[in-house]
Amino acid sequence: MRALCVLVLAGATFENGKLRDPLWNLTYEAPGLSRILAPGNPAVLFHGRCQGDVFVDLTVLEGSEAIDGAAWRKQRRAAWTKAGRKLEEISEGETTFAWLYATELKYGVFKRHHGYAFVTRGYHCFEVHAWVAERTAESEAELRTALGGLTLGEDEGCGLAVRETAMAHGKADLDPTVLLTAGIEYAQGRRAHLPLAVAVLRRARNVAQPRELEKKDRWRLYRVGGDALLRSGAPVDAIDWLQQAEKAAPEPEDARQAAYDLARACSLGGKLDEAFAALDRAFVEGLVVSKARLSTEKELGNLRKDPRWETFWRERVAGK
Repeated sequence: MRALCVLVLAGATFENGKLRDPLWNLTYEAPGLSRILAPGNPAVLFHGRCQGDVFVDLTVLEGSEAIDGAAWRKQRRAAWTKAGRKLEEISEGETTFAWLYATELKYGVFKRHHGYAFVTRGYHCFEVHAWVAERTAESEAELRTALGGLTLGEDEGCGLAVRETAMAHGKADLDPTVLLTAGIEYAQGRRAHLPLAVAVLRRARNVAQPRELEKKDRWRLYRVGGDALLRSGAPVDAIDWLQQAEKAAPEPEDARQAAYDLARACSLGGKLDEAFAALDRAFVEGLVVSKARLSTEKELGNLRKDPRWETFWRERVAGK
């Protein structure tokens, strides 16, 4: 399982003791909540304190698979061991989220009291870490209040690459070009996370107005999104995206690539008439593809079984 930390959320607001974050669709509040400063550590979404001298950090973690809070808690404990931290008096369990309490001897003098909540949604875990400088009779109740302050809305399509892209380019989190770049990173880059690619690119499509994306970017959005859906096993959904990609293509080579991908999606989705038509358009536009690929491309398997394939092969492929 891969786990990373999100960068600080630009665009989040803090007022009247409540953090609101439209990127992640969450709120966090607790009695007496105040923000100390914008965190210097980009892994922390919020750093502040609340009633009872409780300090609190909110962090988001991303996994390569959807797992529950108990698994994230196990990973956190493993990180402590690796770092050589010695925590004692550990208690843990699950209510509406996985939780953990522990004490840590600081400077050989007093015991810092920690509490953790692990609230999961899809491929993300939102970790609330609250602590007091010294354990008291009241500190566990104070920590419990701080840990219960997070509320998640529905997942609208987000990931760590979105924040990283926004910060790198100095743009808003929900700028369509930010979402597009992040979605492509999930689809084709080092993060390689198809479900998040689909989710982020869907969000980009939902928030983008025609004037907000250059024609080349519209083509990239529809083509990469369609390809991600196709590779995710959703060829019928991919068809609409790839039809839009072909329409938005700024150059002939872009149009023929989109048409070829559309043929693959239509073939896999059982729409053979549309598949032959798209493949024919790709060749008319000058598609260059090896005979070996056409003979083995799994998405074209339904076309190769069709009686029309022999004629198509003879007219479009054999002589090239």
